[in-house]
Amino acid sequence: MALDLIDRIGVASVWRVARGVAFLLSVTLIMSCWNCRCRPGTPSVSSNSSFQPQQPGLFISDTLKHLLLTLLIGVPLAYLVLWLMQVSGAMWWLYVWRYGSASAC
Repeated sequence: MALDLIDRIGVASVWRVARGVAFLLSVTLIMSCWNCRCRPGTPSVSSNSSFQPQQPGLFISDTLKHLLLTLLIGVPLAYLVLWLMQVSGAMWWLYVWRYGSASAC
């Protein structure tokens, strides 16, 4: 079934969408590095609303979890939106809005 879909769409269009996803990932990586709190001692709010320095291990684990969730959610979503843009033509925004509002409910 997947091979039929690739044959119908065309290999070049699949690579075009993959290239768009790679571009979005690289821009996201650059922006997150630019805005990163690169020091593990950056304060975090504790339960009693006082500031305490964040432990280096917790900082690294939080950063890795953020990266993993971004990849698991962002890549399929970006691929879907770019694929809809390519397949739908001028009305791509309507389909993205429709599927986005349906998934928000």
